[in-house]
Amino acid sequence: SVTPQLAAKAVTLRRQWAPHRPVWIATSTHEGEESVVIAAHQALLQQFPNLLLILVPRHPERFPDAINLVRQAGLSYITRSSGEVPSTST
Repeated sequence: SVTPQLAAKAVTLRRQWAPHRPVWIATSTHEGEESVVIAAHQALLQQFPNLLLILVPRHPERFPDAINLVRQAGLSYITRSSGEVPSTST
C-alpha cells in the first residue's frame, strides 16, 4: 500500500518534473524491452509531442545500455542521479 508520505513525495516529483506534460513510465524493464519502449515512445511523440518517458531498467547495471539505446534513437535524456529536472526538450 502507498503511505501518505510516499503519495506526497510522488505529487512533489510530478510538480517538479512535468507539471503540464503527459508522462508514461516503463519500469523494471529487461534487455530487449527498452528498444520496444523507445520505439513506442517515438511513435507516441507524433501524437503527443511533449510526452515524457521515464524509463527504469530492472537492474542498475543495465542503465548504461538503456542510455545508449536512447542516444541511438536521437532522444534527449537525463538521469535521476544527475539531479537535473527534465526540460521541455527532455
